[in-house]
Amino acid sequence: MPKRSFAIVPLILLLGCGAHVSAAVRKVFADQLEAIRRKQDPEIEPVKGVTLLPELSSEAARPYLTREIRAALDDLECGKEFHPMSSPKRTSLQARVDAEFGQ
Repeated sequence: MPKRSFAIVPLILLLGCGAHVSAAVRKVFADQLEAIRRKQDPEIEPVKGVTLLPELSSEAARPYLTREIRAALDDLECGKEFHPMSSPKRTSLQARVDAEFGQ
């Protein structure tokens, strides 16, 4: 059986902007993908706003996926601490804006 090559779509790209993974984390992984893709096919010019995925075998993609999952879990842990502290302040500010400017 011939060895297959896969375009591994990172979780951060699947989840997109709706995910609670920070933009900085998403950019790090998108930049890594772009660097790999450029090495594979340097003649293709990057297009702003488009992520061209490199071809990676399962074995080659596994370390990237592992790091990405770890980063997402770290981001979730950070959010567990951040959101309870920021929610009352956000609610208070929203109430002030609503009172002053209307909804």
